[in-house]
Amino acid sequence: ERLVRHFGEFLHRYVRVHVDWVARYTDRTFALVLPETTLLGAVRAAYRLRGILNKAALPGAGSPTKLKLSFGISALDEVSASLLPDTRSLTDSAEGYLREAVRTGPDRIIAGRPQLPH
Repeated sequence: ERLVRHFGEFLHRYVRVHVDWVARYTDRTFALVLPETTLLGAVRAAYRLRGILNKAALPGAGSPTKLKLSFGISALDEVSASLLPDTRSLTDSAEGYLREAVRTGPDRIIAGRPQLPH
């Protein structure tokens, strides 16, 4: 629990103030919401965060951190207002990408766009 709390605090230091936000999603999962970031930008951010974390010393993780970090990323780039998916579609697709990342091995980043309404 202590490590998870410190991990969340770490994430807060690496997101843009008054733009992005971090929330604990499940026991060991965090949601990073980057509303002004493209899919490619979110993937780059995930790689950057993973690299920084692998060099960090988080209490309870040893030094440097030996965490296996997987990311599932769902993002919208340019979509017309009539095709915007709801929040549930975004979170469901991010969860699906995360499950795939975890299933295929540690330290994976899998990203894509949510299913849009027809």
